[in-house]
Amino acid sequence: MCGLTGMAIITDICKGNFDLEKLSEYRHGHCRKSKEEIAKAPKGNNHEDYLFGLKEELESYQFYQKKIAACNKQIGMCLKNQINTNPDKKKLKTSDKIHVRIIKNALKGIDLNQAAYQYFGGVDLMKIECGQCNRKSKRYPPFQLLQQGLLPQRKNRSRMYNRP
Repeated sequence: MCGLTGMAIITDICKGNFDLEKLSEYRHGHCRKSKEEIAKAPKGNNHEDYLFGLKEELESYQFYQKKIAACNKQIGMCLKNQINTNPDKKKLKTSDKIHVRIIKNALKGIDLNQAAYQYFGGVDLMKIECGQCNRKSKRYPPFQLLQQGLLPQRKNRSRMYNRP
């Protein structure tokens, strides 16, 4: 079990609810499994020692989630402090990205790309490119590197690299 549905089910099991129909009601809208499939899954033997272990693991998970949230908060404050104390860094603005990937475990309320751009004094880490790669080679970019003498020739790979 994983995700929001799994966490809700595990939390309720730790509270003592073993009714499979009620547990399946915790199904999140984005969950791929149906309520019927979820109701069939958590059949167990309800050993007290297993339940105790599950409770301990849940408490550990919740403890570490709080610690991670505290670390993220501190990192966010340090980043803002570093950027706000230097007026030159504060003025820097990175170019807008076409595709912005949302990372669910990243710091909340802060654009990490913009913060990194300001923190590193105007270096856009998302625009660093490999200067040796030739984008014209569609199938195998190292072929171009081999032609320029940048990759060593090996007997077992020579046929793969030296095609016409």
